[in-house]
Amino acid sequence: MCSIVFGVAGWLVFMGTTLADSFPAQLVGLIFAVCGMLAGSLLPQKPEYAASLITHSLRGLCQRPLPSQAEPKQS
Repeated sequence: MCSIVFGVAGWLVFMGTTLADSFPAQLVGLIFAVCGMLAGSLLPQKPEYAASLITHSLRGLCQRPLPSQAEPKQS
């Protein structure tokens, strides 16, 4: 989320300046997006949410039988 916000905000602010004619605005958006990725990775994370999300996803995968373990169809 930080990457998107930083990239779009940097691009929009840069487009409003006089430098927009001499430097590619998309590059400024990319640079700000990379800074947003770095900032987002350094912000505190909520590990309990991530762990519960992974556990929930794995439970769903473990409950489904594999195609090789599925019961054969009877006709």
